[in-house]
Amino acid sequence: MPPPSNPALDLLAQGIADVAGAQSEIYRDILRAVQSGQYVDIMLAQASFDALPAEMKRSIAGRVTDLVEELMLRRTRRGMSGPG
Repeated sequence: MPPPSNPALDLLAQGIADVAGAQSEIYRDILRAVQSGQYVDIMLAQASFDALPAEMKRSIAGRVTDLVEELMLRRTRRGMSGPG
């Protein structure tokens, strides 16, 4: 049985892939944490993220913020296009 979906971790993983690359160690670590949901994998991903240079963390945070804004805008538009 797959772990429950975690939209926040999914957005973080996408932001990391966009900034650090889908082949990066941090992306592999966060993807493993997202897919397994296991505490040990989440802690490894956190340690990998903490080890990143501050500028990369800021870039990832900015990208994730953009992704959240895009998601909210899509949801708002979808809600406005409903029956009315």
